[in-house]
Order: sequence, then structure tokens, then C-alpha cells
Amino acid sequence: MNPNFEKYALALTKHCKETGFKYDKIKTEPDGTTVIILEDGKEISPDFLDDIADEAVKEQRWREVRDERGAKLRNCDWTQGADSPLTSAQKTKWRTYRQALRDITTQDDPSKIDWPTPPA
Repeated sequence: MNPNFEKYALALTKHCKETGFKYDKIKTEPDGTTVIILEDGKEISPDFLDDIADEAVKEQRWREVRDERGAKLRNCDWTQGADSPLTSAQKTKWRTYRQALRDITTQDDPSKIDWPTPPA
């Protein structure tokens, strides 16, 4: 499969929602070239989608990062409850960790997230 297939599919989905642009399918030619086929049968090169595709892939990756962050936060919710068996100092360490998780989206590249380490 063409490695750009998913990237172009994301880009087309985003572009269609924003502009009403309609396409029928994406195919990969034997030489590896990706071709987009419009509803009326016209074929277009995806070159114009490269910027949209890169942005769509980045947006998708940020959604995945936020989902993972949410799971990590849910997994340690218990550390902040009044009935938690942790000491005040341990709760503070977990509170710091949880804030670092919340701040994860201030990083520049969703493909290179520097995840905080949970307290021991």
C-alpha cells in the first residue's frame, strides 16, 4: 500500500468537510503514484493536498495524544481522592504528574511527546 494513502485520506476527509469537495476514491498506480478520482470520474494529482494532509495527520496525532493523556489521567484519579491511602507528600507528587499530563499539549510535535513518568 502507498504510504501516503492514509495521509491523503485524512486530508480529503478534512477538505471535504470544509469545502464540500467530493471524491469517489483514491487509488495507487503501479508506479506508486497516488491518484484521486472525483465523483465525475476526473482524476487529479494529490499534490495540492500535501499541506492539508500534513495538517490533518498532525491533528489526528494530537487527538491520539489527548486520548492517551485522558486514559493516563483516569488511571490515577484515585490518587487525589479524600479516601486515597497515599500520604500528603505522595498525593503532591501525583498532583504534579497529573499537571504535567495536562500540559502535554503545549509541546510542539505530537509525534515526539515527552511523557512524564508517574511517581513510584
